[in-house]
Amino acid sequence: MNKRNIMMISIHGDPTAGIGSEEQGGQPIYIKDICRLLSRDFQIDIFTRKKNAFEANIIELFPGVNVIKVKAGPVKFIPKENIYLYLNEFFMNTTRWIEQNKKEYSLVHSHYWYSGSVALKLKDYFEIPMVHNCHSLGRVKYEILKEDKPSFADMRLLEEELILKRSNAIIASTPQEVKNILDLYNVTGENIELIRAGVNERLFKPIEKTMAIKEIGLDFKNVILFVGRITKAKGLRILIKALARVKREFNKELKLFIIGGDVSNTMHSEIESSEKKYIKKLVNKTNLSDDVIFLGPVEREKLPYYYSVADICVVPSLYESFGLVAVEAMACGTPVIASKVGGLVHTIKNGYSGLHFVPGRSDLLAKRILGIITDSERLKEMGVNARIRAAREFGLERTVRQMKELYESLIF
Repeated sequence: MNKRNIMMISIHGDPTAGIGSEEQGGQPIYIKDICRLLSRDFQIDIFTRKKNAFEANIIELFPGVNVIKVKAGPVKFIPKENIYLYLNEFFMNTTRWIEQNKKEYSLVHSHYWYSGSVALKLKDYFEIPMVHNCHSLGRVKYEILKEDKPSFADMRLLEEELILKRSNAIIASTPQEVKNILDLYNVTGENIELIRAGVNERLFKPIEKTMAIKEIGLDFKNVILFVGRITKAKGLRILIKALARVKREFNKELKLFIIGGDVSNTMHSEIESSEKKYIKKLVNKTNLSDDVIFLGPVEREKLPYYYSVADICVVPSLYESFGLVAVEAMACGTPVIASKVGGLVHTIKNGYSGLHFVPGRSDLLAKRILGIITDSERLKEMGVNARIRAAREFGLERTVRQMKELYESLIF
């Protein structure tokens, strides 16, 4: 039987983007993970914005999965905040490519509101069903987190409500995301499907500590790990301030590994570059220069070694729709201390696989760190529990099986 063709839209999150670029966040990682397994049953084309004149227009990501680079705006890196200006061009050039190549798709699956806005038009134009992943919600950002509204904020909120109403299915990764959609948007929610994001268990698994230390070439006691983009929303400022408090009471060796950002300072918006400068100044101001190690971007295949070396992984985000880093750490048997926000409320089982703290409270984060870094038995127990929870609740095979069933219910 011929495989059905799926059109996936990820305008700003390019799954072929290099490690350390601003586009290489949770969204493209999620897309790569699900597409690798979905390709067993479907042929998938992922449409993303072309930002480099020298890159090929079609790149094979996996057998049966191609990434199509679509011109929308100038062919160069554009900060995420400005991409909304080119959505109509993206739609026009995508439809043109599909028609020129005589492609037929059974379904369109979009990621983030930019892509959802375009996918609504593609759904109507080609008369196919639409699935959407929000990845983040404007009303959460502007009304709950009180973030400053960008120029396109009102347009985003209108578009999101349309997407939430008109998609055949909305995939929510956590019960909290379901609640946010129902509480904050004027929708019935009948089209919401709860499908937890999963982690690749073949890659993310515990590695014996001496082997992991040998692989990364760093050997320290009491290692705390942060993995993520260096933006204010990821809460690294809070972690640095908490570490300064911990150091005043903990007289043993303690190191913070920071994985993220782009050491070359290219392909990043001004917002992210300025945050990196702020963090480095804060490290110096709090006398932590000898205790904080900036590792820059690390290939995903190498991350399990760092998770396995770490005693604790901290996810201090001010908001996190799911929290992929937390699940990756848990799968490697590493306890997680995370802000009690968004998807992290459900990802981390407080007191079992890790600990929660009130978002933004560096004093409470410091207490949580001290509470388990000084208790080796509790640390070990939480690590075992974290591994068990990740295997039970967040397996990638289960995620993709549910997604396949959803696709088939809409197509057939």
